[in-house]
Amino acid sequence: MRKILLAATAAAGLTGLTAGLAQAQMPNQPIVSDSFGLNGAGGAYPAPGTVVVRFRARVVTEYGYDSDSGMVGKGTNGKPNGSKDGGQYLGTAVRMYPGVDGTLANGLKYGGAIELRVAGGGTAGSATNTPYVRRASLYVSSPTMGKLIVGQIDGALGQYYNIAPIECFDFTCSGNGSVTFANSSTVINWPFWENGNAYVNNKFVYLSPSFAGLEAGVSFEPTQSTNDTNCAQAASTGCPTQTSIPGGGSIRRNTVEVAARYKGSFGPAATNLEVGYIGSGKVNNSAATAATALYHGLSVFDAGATVTAYGFTVGGHYIGGQMNSNYGLLRSGQRQLQAFLAGGQYAFSTFTVGANYTNALSGGVYNVSGAQHPLHETSIGTGGAWDWAPGSTAYVSAVYMTRHQVGTDLLNGVTGAYNNNTQARFIVVGNVFRW
Repeated sequence: MRKILLAATAAAGLTGLTAGLAQAQMPNQPIVSDSFGLNGAGGAYPAPGTVVVRFRARVVTEYGYDSDSGMVGKGTNGKPNGSKDGGQYLGTAVRMYPGVDGTLANGLKYGGAIELRVAGGGTAGSATNTPYVRRASLYVSSPTMGKLIVGQIDGALGQYYNIAPIECFDFTCSGNGSVTFANSSTVINWPFWENGNAYVNNKFVYLSPSFAGLEAGVSFEPTQSTNDTNCAQAASTGCPTQTSIPGGGSIRRNTVEVAARYKGSFGPAATNLEVGYIGSGKVNNSAATAATALYHGLSVFDAGATVTAYGFTVGGHYIGGQMNSNYGLLRSGQRQLQAFLAGGQYAFSTFTVGANYTNALSGGVYNVSGAQHPLHETSIGTGGAWDWAPGSTAYVSAVYMTRHQVGTDLLNGVTGAYNNNTQARFIVVGNVFRW
């Protein structure tokens, strides 16, 4: 019996590898297990009564140059008291996607997947190069009943995002990509609901079957945490299982996402329309008495649209409502988030070129002793990609970013008269190989 099980597992592994190589013929599609349900297919489901074991991976190598506003700016005397950041960068990043997908004899599909990442830049054997879990989930699905997913995974809105064609024309995704070599204080906060703060937390997700191109979903995230471990009631930073926080700050609770997507064609034009809403409760500081010290739960609207015809894709994305930059909760008196992205790309043969523009206003850094001023962030990105071999894409990306908030030292994240404006310029040449 043990030999039979080992043989079956080996055969399933080879089947998964074969599926991965076949999928590599479409190098612009993310290679993940079907259980992730992200933009792009993860390979065909196995035949009824069988299981496919997959181990896919993505290796990125980038060379870049940046010039930004520095690590530390002017001091209280108006003189520079730090070093300006700018120079060359050569780095790698690895993502691994082990997963299992199965089909029962009655047609019910099930499985699980893990996304592992390794951040580049550390010395051999250092903690920087230690793999860590970014996504992990289980699912069951049926063509007539839809899909139920549980775990660290994208919620309903993230599952239906349609921003990719105008955001990731150069693979590095313009302002939301591999730009870690620039000072993070000069890089804009990505305003859309698709980064780690949105998907690393455990949640329930339900996605409906497709009805004439229309799909809908809902998700529920109990706590802003990757686990529900109890912690000391005196925890000043807040605990996900607490109903009040004795120290400063706030965390969100009971986050709900509701989203819908329509994909269809009208003559030569293919359309992708998405709309969604994010709402949440919050846990406030139990010692807060002033209204200005209280936080508000999320209440955010999101909508996007893309149209593709004759190789051209154009579109836009909007998000707005009661949320601060970097998915934070707003305090009383702070400006609500309003952000949009507009862009386009042109694909021909094995090449893709494009450009986009992002503009965002948010609450930014809270001024505890004065007037509140909004944080204004912009980015302009352009680039291109070449699918020069199955599973391998070379790309180039150039991005310019600005950040501005009156009365805020953006380099140090505090109120202050200096460093109210920052900027970053960088260009990246890279290659991604995946299987």
